[in-house]
Amino acid sequence: MPGGRSHHGHAQPERFARFFEGLEVVGPGIVAAEERHPEFGEPVPGQEGVHSGAYVAVARKA
Repeated sequence: MPGGRSHHGHAQPERFARFFEGLEVVGPGIVAAEERHPEFGEPVPGQEGVHSGAYVAVARKA
């Protein structure tokens, strides 16, 4: 993209939350994808602390 910007990357959690209106978001809530299940593995060397720009959540009908 010109200027190095992407229309698809780095959405804020508040903008992502709109997809869960009318639902009950369960713990840990809306978090960065790499924070959802940190027990699944070690960070890629050199990528520690890097934010993917992707958010995830689990919700159920309220």
